[in-house]
Amino acid sequence: MDIVSHALMGGALGMASENNLKDILIVASFSVLPDVTQIPIYFKISHQHKRLFWLPKHIDWMGKNYHDRYPGLAAIWEAPHSIFFLLLVVTPSVLIFHLPKMAIGSYFSHIFVDLFTHKSKWGIKPLWPFQYKFSGLTDTWIWQFKGLVLSWLFFAVILLLVRWFR
Repeated sequence: MDIVSHALMGGALGMASENNLKDILIVASFSVLPDVTQIPIYFKISHQHKRLFWLPKHIDWMGKNYHDRYPGLAAIWEAPHSIFFLLLVVTPSVLIFHLPKMAIGSYFSHIFVDLFTHKSKWGIKPLWPFQYKFSGLTDTWIWQFKGLVLSWLFFAVILLLVRWFR
């Protein structure tokens, strides 16, 4: 799933579970945290394709096997999408720093949704470093802009409904 949809989903979880803006923002940020590690990958790919502002296009990812060509960069993407990372890094961090516990659920929601929205070679390895890969139903992150906007509207409506009925 794309980062904006993850943020809106995290915002809805934050609004449903927290009372103050700071905690809502923490919960929402945990829903995008697994994708933050993609920044070095974006820089590498966009530099190779000489993209403006170092922003790769979807075509830059397709047809290229970056997982095999750059295993270190692939690990930077796969590790935060692992249940082990959630259990061994995220959960203790939330507990040690007394962050809202829903941040754990928000992080998990990112992994869970990505299981179904990343397929074939971009499938998620939920038990990384073990090589089992879950191939989802679709690659929503490569949808055309209109499809992404519909996704954002869907999650924005959920966010508004949570706010309305809270």
